[in-house]
Amino acid sequence: MSAKDGPRKIRDGRADPRSAKGVERRRELGAQDAIEVKRIADGLLMTLHREPTIADELRAELIGRTACKIRRLAEVRRENLQERQLLESLLRVPFNVTANIIGPKVEGSGQTYFVAEKGDAACDGATVTDDEVPNNAG
Repeated sequence: MSAKDGPRKIRDGRADPRSAKGVERRRELGAQDAIEVKRIADGLLMTLHREPTIADELRAELIGRTACKIRRLAEVRRENLQERQLLESLLRVPFNVTANIIGPKVEGSGQTYFVAEKGDAACDGATVTDDEVPNNAG
């Protein structure tokens, strides 16, 4: 075996059969995780008592994937603090409550952005109309 081939290749270029077992195992774990994610997401969406929106479906899937990742990391005794913090923040707001992430601008809140609406004053003192938006880039 030459140095160019590396430790995972047999001299004639075929993949090492040991790595094929690893690929197969990762596929099995992926299939198991997909089933678990679907089970968790379906349970969350069932609590809505209404037709779920795309945002609801994405949030439910993210919660399911995060929970599965936490479980997998715990099985191999690896650190999962970031995933636990993410799951905690996702679950902090009840799932059946819609949350406005951006919210309105509050004076003195430290926000540096503002969404212009009809009748707002532009940077140059003009008033915003229906067909123009102030240019904050310059």
